[in-house]
Amino acid sequence: MQKTLLPLIFSGLLLGGCATGGDVAFTGPERKYEITQEQKTLTLDFASQERDLNDAMRQSLRQFLAGHQPQFGQSVQVGFNAAAADVKLAGERVKAVRDGITAMGYNSVIGGPGQGQREDQVIVTHNTPQVSIPGCPDWHKSAGYDFTNTVYSNFNCANASNLGQMVANPMDLVAPKAMSAPDAPGSGLALQRYRTDKVKELLKDTATKKDK
Repeated sequence: MQKTLLPLIFSGLLLGGCATGGDVAFTGPERKYEITQEQKTLTLDFASQERDLNDAMRQSLRQFLAGHQPQFGQSVQVGFNAAAADVKLAGERVKAVRDGITAMGYNSVIGGPGQGQREDQVIVTHNTPQVSIPGCPDWHKSAGYDFTNTVYSNFNCANASNLGQMVANPMDLVAPKAMSAPDAPGSGLALQRYRTDKVKELLKDTATKKDK
């Protein structure tokens, strides 16, 4: 018994001494995604006292928003001149632009005061989110075994990079979408039909066979 226990005790003391040395334990880095917005703008010039969109403005908006994909995190903002002398007129123009965008099947969001436009201008900004992953690869800590029983500094970099490149909507990395209410009746109808002996027949194969 003594010949067996003594080496084990000595090994335990040796490993304990290595683990409690001056090297600070490394718990692993936190991978954070950085989201930036790629922007393009459209300037709509209103004539004096003009409140509604004219045909040329509608055509410009339609071309500007072609290919808009909100499911991928793209958004539309409408900017206005907050220092406009006629605030009521500016508000009516912004509303006209928003209504025009909505009528085309898009959602618009007022982004607040624009930058540099004149009082007779409304700025429409199209945002496309881009994701970047800082700090990968990260080899500031040696990948070799250093008797600290901790992960190496590049741990989880591959997963973080792959996720950032594969995600369809980068805004999902900021916050997940709210889940819709569950549709329990849809699942229960099949059971109800089974109990009432009204099971739907399986779809029949409609493929035609050539006569031999």
